[in-house]
Amino acid sequence: MTLEEAADALNAITGGAADASLMSAWESGRRRTGKRNRAGLCQVYRERSEVLFAHQDGAATSVLETSGTAVVVKG
Repeated sequence: MTLEEAADALNAITGGAADASLMSAWESGRRRTGKRNRAGLCQVYRERSEVLFAHQDGAATSVLETSGTAVVVKG
């Protein structure tokens, strides 16, 4: 899924106006997501909030390792 496709899917769920640039900023940790967008992104990616947003919440290593992700890259 491209960032544009992900933004479109998120906007369909939340009624928001996310775009590829904002999606990239969330993904890289340059910006933080709010509650509504977090819930929508969990639906888009079919993943738990603790996994998707561990890098924002400071628990990247432990949450991702327990989720089965072998490599963790902290920015």
